[in-house]
Amino acid sequence: MSTLTSHLLICKDNHYLTATLSSNQTVLLPLANSQDPIRLIKTRLNGVVNVQVTIDLGSAKECQSFFVFDTNLTAAATVEWRRSTDNFAANDIQIAAATTTGSFPYQVCHALLLTEAITTRYLRVIFSDASSAAGYIEFGIVGVCPNVQFTRTLSPGARIEAIDTTGIELSPAGIPHITLGVTRTQITWTLDSLSRADMLSLYDIARTLDRKSLFVSLFPLLEDAEMRRRTTLYGGFENYGQMSSILFNVWDAQGVIFQER
Repeated sequence: MSTLTSHLLICKDNHYLTATLSSNQTVLLPLANSQDPIRLIKTRLNGVVNVQVTIDLGSAKECQSFFVFDTNLTAAATVEWRRSTDNFAANDIQIAAATTTGSFPYQVCHALLLTEAITTRYLRVIFSDASSAAGYIEFGIVGVCPNVQFTRTLSPGARIEAIDTTGIELSPAGIPHITLGVTRTQITWTLDSLSRADMLSLYDIARTLDRKSLFVSLFPLLEDAEMRRRTTLYGGFENYGQMSSILFNVWDAQGVIFQER
């Protein structure tokens, strides 16, 4: 069973993408939208209290990290995850206490990172937002994943920066025309003193994922929930960096770039 550590967390296998989904509420925008890799394609469910999505993974699978991105939830809203062995006919177990989503604009990610992995087939995520004036719950990509963690964390000098896609064009008279774009987060880091096993894992992720989107948490055990939320991202590797051997079976990976999508 996998145990959560403070080191860089990567979640590359999202069981949710192939799950069968159902809800206890009227579906206003399809549940399948939350399985689309483009996270801004939204699912919308009628109601704001006890809004449930039941997830059938098809078979028992290891799960340790749970993500909901780009919700319309207000700061006081709660998200709760539960599991079952019989599709909630009689067995219904709370995975962890319901947690609040946090204040705008850092509610783009709501993450539950378990200390120990669980194995289950049936899951349920429950949204409650009594303060909402919208009359519905809306969210983008959802993740239900096992963890990949290295034995090292980010080295000093890691950069977390904003990539602004706003376009500015000048008229012949020099007047700017601004086309507003999104702002994405980009992280550039070094992982040093990696073991051979870590290096093989990083290399395999780099080779097999290519431009595939995944989830990362830079500081998964950080006590500051607001900062942990800010540094949990959905995106992909833009540069896998320079991998080099510094000693026998000890490796560095420099200039690794991950960009939010």
